[in-house]
Amino acid sequence: SQMTTGEISLLSLQNDIKLANNRFRSSVLEQLNNNAEQLEQLRRERLENRGQLELLRNKIKANSVLSPTNGIILSIERSFEKGSYVENSQPVMTIKKSNESKVIDARILAKYRPFIFMGTTAKITVNSPGYKKTLSGEITRISADSFSDDEKNGAERYYKVEIKPDDKIIVPPELEGVQVNVYALSKKVTLLNYITALVGDNIVFNVW
Repeated sequence: SQMTTGEISLLSLQNDIKLANNRFRSSVLEQLNNNAEQLEQLRRERLENRGQLELLRNKIKANSVLSPTNGIILSIERSFEKGSYVENSQPVMTIKKSNESKVIDARILAKYRPFIFMGTTAKITVNSPGYKKTLSGEITRISADSFSDDEKNGAERYYKVEIKPDDKIIVPPELEGVQVNVYALSKKVTLLNYITALVGDNIVFNVW
């Protein structure tokens, strides 16, 4: 039997549709592969950028000098350039605290460091004939490192301690800069600790 013209046209049309469908599928698969590659590339770049950002943050943190208080800069002791090295206890700038609360800067000998902690109660007496009151407060800051006492020719070391008077206590402005005596009342000091702190190494205890 012979195929009619209509049947030939139908077969040709079906073949064209099949070819078009194959081309469409190939195009979609190629586009999906390209999108997957681009997505993977973006993921790699994101991880690399995140790592670089973390490195920059750590670098900034390592090269930053954090002020112990909020306030206004009154003076800069020296101009630091890129790569400058800041030694321990080296003055960087003078800052005036933004709040009106008073704090007391004190020194605790290094041998007493195990007995003090944040929140330790402290008694403060002012070295002034015109002020006889005893102030109370607590230790709010202890330096991480100890410092050599230049007044003792480096024979002793001390820790810097910051004491905040109780909120109910009003410290007169005229007392700013006046020297005080500080007594830390630590619950971690037992009677034995206190006795051995006063007794020299050359004394021997005998059992009776």
